[in-house]
Amino acid sequence: MDRRSLLAALSALIATPAFAQSRPPQPAQARDRATMARALARVQPGMSRAQVRAITGAPDDVLTRLDAALQPTTIVTELWCYGAGAHGAFPSLGSVGFDARGAVFMVHGASSSALAPLAASVAQQRAVFELLSRLSGLEGHSFDPAPLVRAVNALVPLGKSLALELVTEYLRLAPPWMSLDTQGVFLLLRALFERSPGAHPPMAVGAPDVSQAAIAASGFPMFPLAIVSDVPVLLVGGYMLGGMPEQPEAHLPWYRANGVLRSAPLAPAISSFASQLDRTRILGLDAAPAGANARRAMLLAQVTRAGAAASPAPLARRVSHSTAVPGASIEALLERRGAAVRVWVHPTRAAGAFATTFVSFVAAGATLQRFELSPASLGSYSVGEFSHPAGQPLVVRVERGGRVIASPTLVP
Repeated sequence: MDRRSLLAALSALIATPAFAQSRPPQPAQARDRATMARALARVQPGMSRAQVRAITGAPDDVLTRLDAALQPTTIVTELWCYGAGAHGAFPSLGSVGFDARGAVFMVHGASSSALAPLAASVAQQRAVFELLSRLSGLEGHSFDPAPLVRAVNALVPLGKSLALELVTEYLRLAPPWMSLDTQGVFLLLRALFERSPGAHPPMAVGAPDVSQAAIAASGFPMFPLAIVSDVPVLLVGGYMLGGMPEQPEAHLPWYRANGVLRSAPLAPAISSFASQLDRTRILGLDAAPAGANARRAMLLAQVTRAGAAASPAPLARRVSHSTAVPGASIEALLERRGAAVRVWVHPTRAAGAFATTFVSFVAAGATLQRFELSPASLGSYSVGEFSHPAGQPLVVRVERGGRVIASPTLVP
C-alpha cells in the first residue's frame, strides 16, 4: 500500500465511532464550559462509569463518602467532578453522581443548548464558586456571617451584570450531594443588593420562628437578614416547612430587574456590633423578654463566629469500615469533629433476609455509641455523635444472631 492509500485508510479509521470512543480522555485543561455542558447533556441516568468516561473523559476529581465534601446520607455514593481545581473543590464545569451500583443517578451542569459566554476568567469563576459554596444556610444557631461577607465583597467590584451571571451559573452547577446549602444564596442576594424599589422579595421557605405581625412591624426590608455595623446576621433560628421550599433561582429575575448593587463592600465593625444591636428594633421581634434575650444571644454567637473565622476551615476527612453479614453489608463512617466523633451507620441489602443487627463503637472496653438496625433500617442511616479524644483508637462491633464481628483498630 502506498503512502497516500495508507493515510486515507488511517483517516477513515479515525472517523469511525469505535475509534472515537477509544481515544484517551480529553485533558482537563483543554475543557471549556460549553463543550463540557454539551458532553454532560449526553450522559443519561443508568449509564456505567465506563460509558460516562467515554463521553466526558476522566474527571478532574472524584469524591466518595470518605470525603466530607460529599453528603453521606444521599443515594449518591461517588461524585465525578469536572473543573475542580483541587480535591474537594467546587466542580466549576459540572458533575456526575453515581449510586451504589455504579450507575449514573443524576447529572449537574448539562446543557444541550448554547451557553452564553461568561465575562470572567476561569480563575475568577472558580474563586467565586468556591466562596459561594461556603455560604451558611437558613439556620440561625449555626449561621456564620464571615463567608457571606467574603462572597459579597468579591462580587461587588464585578458589577451587577457579571455578579448575577456568576450566581446564576453557580446555581446551575451546584450538586446537592456535596455539603452545599444553596439557600444561603437568598441571603447573599439580600446583602449584595440595596433595596429598590421596595422590600426584597419574600422567601417561600417555610414559617420562621417569628410572628408575621412582628416581621411586618419590624421594618426590616431584607428580612430574615439584617446588617448591623456592616455585619450581616440571620434574625431567625430556623424555618418549619411541610413541602418543598422555594429555590433561590426564582429570585434572580427580580434582582436583574430591580436590584441596585450595594455601593461599597462590607466592612464589618465587630467591636461595635453589640451596642448597635441594642439601638435597632431587632429585639422587638420577641414579645417576651426571655425570647429577646435568646435571640440576642444567637446573634452575638453569629458575630463571634465571624470574628473567629479568619479563613475557611479545611474540610474534615472520614474513615470507613464495612462488615459483610448474611443478607446485608453494614457500612460505618466516622468523622472527627474537634473533641467529638460523628458516625453514620448504613445497612445495604445484599441477599436473603435482614435480621436485627447491633452496631457498637467501642474504645477501651467501653461502648461509646450503639445502634439497633432492623429490616426497617435498610437503605437509611443511623447518625450519632460522642466524645472521644483525638488520636485514640476504637473499633466497630457488629452483633447478629449471637455472632460478633469486630473491625480492625480505627483512628478517626
